[in-house]
Formats: sequence, structure tokens, C-alpha cells
Amino acid sequence: MFGAPPAELRRRFLNTKIATNIKREKPSSSILKNPKPKSPRATRLGLNEAISFFDAMVSSKTHQPIYKKNNLLAVVVQSGRFYDAIRMYRKLDAYDIRTFNLLVNCYSSVCAIGYGFGALGLVLKRGLDVNVVLFNTLIKGLCLEKRVEEAFWVLCRMQEFGCFGNEKTWTTLYGGLCSLGDWEVAVDLCEKMEASSFVIRAGSDIVSKINSVCYSVVIEDLVRKGLIARAEQLMAELRIKGVVLDLFAYHSLIHFWCGAVDLEKAKSTFSEMKEHGIPPNEVTYNIMIHGLCRAREFEDAYCVFDEMKKNGSVPDDVTYNSFIYGLCRAGKLGEARHMFDEMKHNAVSPDVVTYTLLINCFSSANAFEEAFHLLDEMKRNAISPNVLTYNTFINGLCRAGKFQETRCIFDEMVAGMISPNVVTYNSLINGLSRAGKFTEARAACDEMNSKGILPNAVTYNSMINGLCLAGHVKEAYHICRSMEEKGISPNIITYNSLVRGFCQVGHWDVAVGLFKEMARGGVSPDVVSYSSVIHGLCNAGLRMPNS
Repeated sequence: MFGAPPAELRRRFLNTKIATNIKREKPSSSILKNPKPKSPRATRLGLNEAISFFDAMVSSKTHQPIYKKNNLLAVVVQSGRFYDAIRMYRKLDAYDIRTFNLLVNCYSSVCAIGYGFGALGLVLKRGLDVNVVLFNTLIKGLCLEKRVEEAFWVLCRMQEFGCFGNEKTWTTLYGGLCSLGDWEVAVDLCEKMEASSFVIRAGSDIVSKINSVCYSVVIEDLVRKGLIARAEQLMAELRIKGVVLDLFAYHSLIHFWCGAVDLEKAKSTFSEMKEHGIPPNEVTYNIMIHGLCRAREFEDAYCVFDEMKKNGSVPDDVTYNSFIYGLCRAGKLGEARHMFDEMKHNAVSPDVVTYTLLINCFSSANAFEEAFHLLDEMKRNAISPNVLTYNTFINGLCRAGKFQETRCIFDEMVAGMISPNVVTYNSLINGLSRAGKFTEARAACDEMNSKGILPNAVTYNSMINGLCLAGHVKEAYHICRSMEEKGISPNIITYNSLVRGFCQVGHWDVAVGLFKEMARGGVSPDVVSYSSVIHGLCNAGLRMPNS
């Protein structure tokens, strides 16, 4: 996940909760407490209605409280109609801090942050109490224009007005640093801010947090680019300098090592983090548990799970889904079911991912009664199965040759307005072809074509393999040529099915010809290819041609 877009990185950063112990916004004036509309209809106003009501309010001789106008203004801002909102603001004859927050948000969103600072000047001139929302919006606007250094200046100055950064502040700054796209630029900015007398005057706490955020971005970028040794070296240098790194820096490395299936490194980084006084949170534990379960190291995963609960972190759906995913892949149906039951016992609601994993697990093990029970349960709990849920079920039923049940599930899928995709049809065609039901397989292929779903290599390979297993090698060969005419190149699976099929019916000359063709076409023969040809030739009392 190291190529994640800034929006995703910001989300992950927010989940790490690195901005702990940051003072929350406390409005010093009742004017900051914006009343909610008394009528629930106000929350459902459409854009045009909001503008019409607003125009009626400002033209009316009856006084209307500012909060009502702000609520209508907010509808327009949330709809992304920033220029309309600015036009509406200009019609007002009274304002409060929320009005200016909305106005600055408009200027930030249209990359006109200079006007946003002008609005800040009006706030100060009118003697209104500035709040953290206004400063966060200014910081957002600067970051959108990649003026990250200036955003840090705003961060330092906001303390002079009694405002302190919150999680939104740090998340926005983090996103701004990500937008620079170059860790060297981020390092330069870190060093510049660290050496600035202005920043130092803002206090050691702010310097520490700036360093933490800046260097987290640098380390994440190094990890994303695969420069792991440099990232670890930088972390060591920062520890010597006394820079306290945050959770996100460690999350980046732990996530990388888990993805690279180097669990020893992941465990080492996890332990090192705790040794340096940085307590794991739910995200940290979930990364470790997912990595361990993926590698089938369940004993260690259960140890981390126990530690998680002991330290007060609450397992969530991600935690349990990681266990269920790993246990299902390992064929541990009983343990997977136990984790599912524990999940519900602890009031963690299973989601569509949970049910899909379990349905796939039980249907793959031919435990269809349990799979049907789970499908019914998820629907009773108002969790709608998705295309992946149905595809996993259909695949399992087809492999087991249960075509009547498959048709029921397929019909239910269509009735539920879930469109079958190429994976759905490939499962059907593969199952029907393996069972020798070639007429039905062709009908399924025709149906997918009629719905505009183009067959792919898997579709053709399923039919070719089924025909070859049944000895219908000539028809399989014709499908291969038809596949090529439609611009889909045969792959190793296509050739292996054909070579094995022709060898089995004694047409070793065609098999050898196909073997040579695949090599000429840039498809490298594998052990199955060689084994099929050698076995066929040996049975025929012949030997492999030198070519």
C-alpha cells in the first residue's frame, strides 16, 4: 500500500492518532455554539431550495437569526458550489465566526487563500473569537497550493490566539507534506523549521510535533520507494537527535515487513517501537495480526491479540476479519467459526467481508449447509451480499457439481439487482465444462456475450480444459484458434491443456507441434508441458525431437 494516494495516506495517518495530548478547541464565546436547525427538513434541503430560502431570508424585513442563514450557506458549501456561497455571503448584513469559517473554506477550496487571510483580518477587526476551525481551513488552503512552509507558520501563530492544533490540523499538514512528492524536499523543510527561531519561540511542544509529522512523511516516502535501509538509518539518526517518532513512522515499516512476509523484521520493529515508549494502538495491532495470520503464524497472532486486549485496545471488525481470513486460507474452519462467534459475542458486527470470507471457506470445503446458513444470516442482519459473496458461493457449488443449487444462487443474485460479471460466468463455465456439460457451458458463454461481458482467457481455458479432459480435442483446438481471432493470446494453461489432451488421445505429432508453437510464441514451457509431451512420447515408443 505504499503507492496509496494522499487521501488514503491522510486517512491512515488520522487512524494512528499521533496527535495525542493536543488541546481540543474550547470556544470562549457562546456565539461559537451554532444551534442545529429545529426542523429535520432543514437537514434535507436541496441545493436550489437552500439558495432560494437564503435569498428570501436576506430580502425579508423580518429579522432572521444568523445561525439559520449559516445553515443554508453550509448546504451550498457542502455541495461544492463555492462561488455561489461567496455571492451569498456578500448579501449578509450580520456575521458570526461560523460565517467566516464557511467563507474561508470557500476561498481555500478554490485556491484563493489570499482572500481567506483577508477574511481572517475581518474576523479580528470585528472582535470575533477566532477558533481552530478557521486556522485549520487556512492551513488546508495553503497545503492545497503546496505552500506547506507557510502552513507551518500559521500553525505557530495560531497559539497566539489561544488556539491549539487538533488531529485535523496535523492530518492536514501531513497531507500537505505528502503533496510535495519528494522526501528530500520534506527533509529540507523539516530542518528549516527546526532551525527557525520563530518556530522555537512557539514552544518545544510545537517543535516536537512538527518534527514528528515531517519526519513521518519522510520515512513513509522512503519505505514506499523501497529505500528501507535508508528509512531505518534515518530513524536511528533521529533517535540520537532526540526526535520522538510517532506511530505512523513505525506503521509504515511494520506494514512493509508484513507485506514482504519478513515477520521477524516486523516483530523486531514492533518491539523496538514499544521499547522507545510508543504504545501500539488498534491500527498497530491490526497490522501485526493481519501479517501474522497471512503468514499462518497463528500462535504469534493470538499472542498479539491477547496483548491488544490486555492493553485496553478494543479488537474491531478488521482484527477479526484478519483472523478469519488467515484461518480460512489455512483450512481451519473450526477456529474461523470460533473467531466469528467471539466477534459477535463481543458486540463487533460482522460485515459483508466477514460473511464472504466464511462463505468462501465453507463452500470450498463442500460444507454447503453451513454456507447457506451464513448467507441467510447475513440477509437477516440486513447485510446485503455483494457480487464477490455470490461469486465465491457459485464457484464452490460449481466445483462440487451442484448445478441446481448454483442456478438458485444465480437467480437470487440477479433478483437482488446484482449483475453477474466475468468471474461469475467463468465459474459457471468452468464447472459445467469439467462436468462434461458442454451445451450448457456454451449457453453460458453466449449469455455473457449477449450481456456485453467479454470472455477472457480464463473463460476459453475453462472450456478448452473441459473438452480436452473429455477427449474432444479437435473442438478444443478450434476454440483456441477462435480465441486468437478475438485478440486473446493463448497462455501456458491453454497450451498445457491442449498438449496433454492430444497426448492422451495419441496425437503426439499435434502435441509436439503445439509444444513448439508455444515456444515460438514466447510462452515458456513449464514442468507440466514437458511432462505431458515426454509421457505421451514414451507411451508411443518415441522420443523427444532434438529441436
